[in-house]
Amino acid sequence: MRVLMFGWEFPPHISGGLGTACSGLTGGLIQQNVDVLFVVPRLFGDEDKSKFRFIGASDISVDLRNSFSEEMMKHLKYIEVSSGITPYLSPEEYSVRSTFTESECFSECKSSSTHFDFSGFYGRDLMKEVTQYALIGSYIAKENNFDVIHAHDWLTYPAGILAKHVSGKPLVVHVHATEF
Repeated sequence: MRVLMFGWEFPPHISGGLGTACSGLTGGLIQQNVDVLFVVPRLFGDEDKSKFRFIGASDISVDLRNSFSEEMMKHLKYIEVSSGITPYLSPEEYSVRSTFTESECFSECKSSSTHFDFSGFYGRDLMKEVTQYALIGSYIAKENNFDVIHAHDWLTYPAGILAKHVSGKPLVVHVHATEF
């Protein structure tokens, strides 16, 4: 069996329990002879790639002008709830918090193929990165063979949903926290 797994962090680059849980679950799957393709927003270069394959979303080129990208973006809609609570931001980041619309996520690069530059963290452009990660997830699902999709936490659910839409494969989601 082959699993396409979407996660926002993986050791040694972790902010808390999410990356640690991803590592434990992946390790358990590997012990059961499951082939894992793990997608993170950004690879830092020191991840242990000896047991399974990583893909850094920032290494994937997408063409925002083609019909596939346009079709995938039709499936992503966000409704902003007016709230003073924003997870993961420091007080400094909160004071300069930016909001965005779906069109703003991609307007700066509609002219050609592009690589999105993911921070790999939980900064002020987190929702923008989640949206771009979802689009890249659809490209990865289109280009790879797998049996099931596994999405870790709300950050990767849009990527899992688009991957399911593209592939028709079953989607398993793992709730790690409910901040969002």
